[in-house]
Amino acid sequence: MAEKTLVDYDENNDDLFLKRGSEKYEASMEIGDFIVDFSKNDKIVGIEIINASKNFGVAKALLKSVKSASLAVTQRNQAMMVTAILVLENDQEIRTAIPIAIKN
Repeated sequence: MAEKTLVDYDENNDDLFLKRGSEKYEASMEIGDFIVDFSKNDKIVGIEIINASKNFGVAKALLKSVKSASLAVTQRNQAMMVTAILVLENDQEIRTAIPIAIKN
């Protein structure tokens, strides 16, 4: 069963917070408008998206009506792609992707 992703949107600052699972974060990485939170096991447990309406390409009012959210993580060679997927009240699905370089 997929982990539930909690959503919190701050319309005044246009910041969207996504948190999945119950693990606490140990470290954060800032990548442009994105702050990615990692657990002590390097698992992605949350994301803050600054300027969320711009990054998703929608009006702020739509981000207040998120019905559900999920985070998809894919890894290939020395890169990871995190995709934030939101389903709005009108069942419209919107997404934004965050590329992350992995260092050995």
